[in-house]
Amino acid sequence: MNDNIRLQKFLSERGVASRRKAEELIISGKIKVNGVVADKLGVKVSANDIVEYDGKILKSVDKVYIVLNKPKNYICSRDAQFNRKSVYDIIREDKKIFTVGRLDYLSEGLIILTNDGDFANGVIHPSKGVKKEYIVESDQKPSANMIKNFINGVNIGDITYKASNIVKTGDSNVLRITLAEGKKREIREVYKFFGLKIKRLLRDKIGKMSLDDLKLSSGEFRYMTKNELEGYIYGNI
Repeated sequence: MNDNIRLQKFLSERGVASRRKAEELIISGKIKVNGVVADKLGVKVSANDIVEYDGKILKSVDKVYIVLNKPKNYICSRDAQFNRKSVYDIIREDKKIFTVGRLDYLSEGLIILTNDGDFANGVIHPSKGVKKEYIVESDQKPSANMIKNFINGVNIGDITYKASNIVKTGDSNVLRITLAEGKKREIREVYKFFGLKIKRLLRDKIGKMSLDDLKLSSGEFRYMTKNELEGYIYGNI
């Protein structure tokens, strides 16, 4: 690292967190630079600076990229509650990895884990155009009105939920829903708003990478190189 870079970028490069999460760590006063708490955004560091998190000096680490077919009834957090199992019980990686976005406890399917914050930001930020596709089974047939409104944008509280595309399947209770920007529990909130109960929610695709491509059974995972993973996501393979 020859030039000064922003502290949040430094943290993401060291696998601490995505840039957005790194900003939260900075603001909360959890990062020190040369022994002094750095709690303001805009701080820049160089290769000669000593940066600490949780009392440990951050050093350069090898990047790790993992794709998991998350089973149902697993959380994507290390902070297990109510004795719930975590994806980190499946993947026991020595390096400090984190999930790229999340799937809730009852959802299943594709999720990426890495310690590369810049890569993670490229996958989850709406401006990067990496869409996610879900197979959603409900207890009854979604109405044409629900589908139309979800495509055009549904206002629930002060949040607008909008699907990029919705495709009907051979099963009248199952839709394939594509999201360009995944807000927290977006699909579940919309289905609840229209009085439908979700029986199964599976993320089938991230970008152009699908479960069919990877042949991963539920609970299975695979290590990849960055080039290989980007090849699947952006369709270069």
